[in-house]
Amino acid sequence: MHEFSNTGYALVKTLRHHHHMMRRRFDGMGLHRGQPPLIMQLYKHDGMTHTDLSEKMDVTPATVTNMVKRMERDGLVVRRRDDEDERVSRVYLTEEGKALRDEIIANIKEIENGTFAGFSEEEIAVLHDFLKRINHNLKEMCH
Repeated sequence: MHEFSNTGYALVKTLRHHHHMMRRRFDGMGLHRGQPPLIMQLYKHDGMTHTDLSEKMDVTPATVTNMVKRMERDGLVVRRRDDEDERVSRVYLTEEGKALRDEIIANIKEIENGTFAGFSEEEIAVLHDFLKRINHNLKEMCH
């Protein structure tokens, strides 16, 4: 391996372009980049706790709390106390939040199609495996 590898820089540059594209698409919907994954999680499992969302999305609980506050203010979600444990708050999509699902999916598909244009399914599968391994390695280094 070289003393200095441009692979890490290429990965950062790729992520920067992907984030830019996601931001452009979701800003147009009135959403911040992190909100579509939260909406999709709640669409699958409405009524998740902040802790559940934090774990599923791999973000800090504080990030989820800030996101939920903003989305509640915008009418996309509501928070309710758990029926069995009043210390726990659960997050539910409003009808307005649920209505965004199809547009979110369409935007993600369009971004994915453009991102992987010219790649075979096998190449995408290999890349996916490589990215999972890189993510695992980086997580291990952080602990």
